[in-house]
Amino acid sequence: MRLLAERGLEWLRRHIMDLPDPCPADHPALPALAATGRLAPMLSALRGRPSPLESLVGRRLPPDLLRDAALRVTEGARDGTTLLLMQAGAPDTQPWRLACDQLASDTGLPLTDRLPFAKHDLLPKAERLLDRADAETSLTLMLHLWRFGTARPQLSDRWAVTRIHDRLQWLLQDASDRRDTTDLASTLVSLTLIDPGFDPGRHAADLIASQRSDGSFGARLGEGVLNQSLCDGATPTLAAIHALHAMGWRRGQPSVPTPHPGRAS
Repeated sequence: MRLLAERGLEWLRRHIMDLPDPCPADHPALPALAATGRLAPMLSALRGRPSPLESLVGRRLPPDLLRDAALRVTEGARDGTTLLLMQAGAPDTQPWRLACDQLASDTGLPLTDRLPFAKHDLLPKAERLLDRADAETSLTLMLHLWRFGTARPQLSDRWAVTRIHDRLQWLLQDASDRRDTTDLASTLVSLTLIDPGFDPGRHAADLIASQRSDGSFGARLGEGVLNQSLCDGATPTLAAIHALHAMGWRRGQPSVPTPHPGRAS
């Protein structure tokens, strides 16, 4: 799994290095770059050392781009790319801190968009939402409830873990039936968070067998052999890399990820 994860990281490295330096704000691959910046510190936390993606993304997300994203938030912007850039932004700037406060208190945003910027007061709402969340939403909620694998939350009752586990098992089978790479990978990460001894079995085998020759993963399990562009393959590949890290490095001692790799820039 570690070898396959490294192949996926190499695919990302090649495509990110092919982007303009600096990457312009209107570039079609910017959402993929921002999503990579959000994931990079999570991979570092699982590996126990800085992920190569941290320095790579930092070199492709210039300070002006990150600062402008924070300023757009303070002016009311709430689009997906801007929110992703905020999660890969520089936490030592005043505009970023102000934007974080606005996002955390914006009740018009979905809870999953507010959690990365909020304190622990939103965690009880996260637990309640897990009963009906989809795979990607469940992963976001689980990461914050379980503090990225470093702690177990104080849940509402003693049966809560069982309910969450059963829901994740259903989501896993549903993703497998639909052959959805991203949802399957996301649910595998969630299950390793809640159950470190979880045996992924054939679901991990399906994911592993879906890696293409260029190192990327397609949107559907086991389909397609052609090389992909960053725009086409980023979402399932990032999800698969996260799952491979969670399963391949889970025997170690994860740490709470440094919030934003772009802070060095």
